[in-house]
Amino acid sequence: MKTLLGAVTLSLLAWGAAPVNAAGTFTIVPGKYSSQGAPNTGTNTANSYASDYQGNVPAGASFSVNPYVSGGSFGGQFKSPFANTTDEDNFSYFSVGGGFDAPQGTATTPVSLSLASGYASAATILWGSIDSYNKLEFLRDGDIVETFFGADIANAIPVSEYNGTNFEKVAVVLFNGFTSGVSSLLLGFNEVRFSSTQQAFEFGISNASLTPLGAVPIPAALPLFGTALGGLFFLKRRQRRNSASI
Repeated sequence: MKTLLGAVTLSLLAWGAAPVNAAGTFTIVPGKYSSQGAPNTGTNTANSYASDYQGNVPAGASFSVNPYVSGGSFGGQFKSPFANTTDEDNFSYFSVGGGFDAPQGTATTPVSLSLASGYASAATILWGSIDSYNKLEFLRDGDIVETFFGADIANAIPVSEYNGTNFEKVAVVLFNGFTSGVSSLLLGFNEVRFSSTQQAFEFGISNASLTPLGAVPIPAALPLFGTALGGLFFLKRRQRRNSASI
């Protein structure tokens, strides 16, 4: 009986202490992708479909260092997600990587966006100049939940809808589905880490880019575990009474 009780107890403890072993997914938001290339290699319409995704910091979040760029592109260093639009010089964005500081900020690489409290279940980000050396990581309490690279995103943009070269792609991307590989519970995250080994990782965020994580439901099987555990204790107690009466 003690062995059985111990096994059930260990099973419950193992569920409660499940490691962060999660799967995350991403989706290119339909109709919200285009080219940052010169007019003869594609047309950038990001200023019309992503005007809210600029140099915003979502409420309740903060950057480890300031990656803010007030607008415009800087040859060999940064290229605005709104390049080759009428708003290129007017729309702000963030830039990370390459050993160069953002013109108005202090960012190199990596840079983290962290929540002051709670967790988020999804993030929607405008990703410009989608390069293979860009890396985006989602973390929960310091543990990496999922990692995405620029090549993953660029390759998912429909080829038939795009005319520019690979590094000129720009898209609004939804990241979600961060569930535990052990219990399939929605884990969420409280840190997003941006890094790039070259020039650069340019992105924009809206004020509503982070979706708060709601209450995590108790697995349907957990009450059954509790009932079974209670039944085992009852049987153990009954055995003791029977032994005492003999």
